Amino acid sequence: MKQLLLIPVLVALTCPARPCEAAGWRKTVAAAQRRAAVALETALNAVDATPKQRTAIRRILARTATEGWTLRGEAFALQDAFAAAVLSPEPDSGELDDLEARGVALIARGVHLARSGVAESAAVLTPEQRLELLALWRRWLRRAAGT
Repeated sequence: MKQLLLIPVLVALTCPARPCEAAGWRKTVAAAQRRAAVALETALNAVDATPKQRTAIRRILARTATEGWTLRGEAFALQDAFAAAVLSPEPDSGELDDLEARGVALIARGVHLARSGVAESAAVLTPEQRLELLALWRRWLRRAAGT
C-alpha cells in the first residue's frame, strides 16, 4: 500500500523536466495534479474508502504534492548548476562535489517527504484496505511491465 501512494510523489520529485516534457507529460503542476487525482480516485474507489478517509488522504497528498513541487523546482535549479559547472572551461571538482552533496540531500528530503505522506495516508486506512491497495499496485506494476 505504501508503494501505491508513493508512486505519484516519487514521479513528481524525480522526473527531470526536459525528458518529461519531451515525452509529453507532467508539463505543468495542474496536469500533474489531474493525473495524480485520477490515480488517487481509482485507488480510493478500489478500497471503497469512506468520505472521511477520502478527505483526509486528499488533504495529506495535496500538502505532500505541494512540498514535492518545491523540491522539484530546487532539483531543476541544481541540474542547471551542475550543467553549468560541467560545461565550464575548467570544471572544478570541489564545486561538483558540493553539487553532488546538495543533490543527495535533496533526494533524501524527497524520500522523507514521500515516506511521511505514505505513512500518514496508510494510517487513515484499515489493514484490509491497505492489502487491497497493495494488490492493486502490484496489478498496475505488472500491467506497466507488460506481464
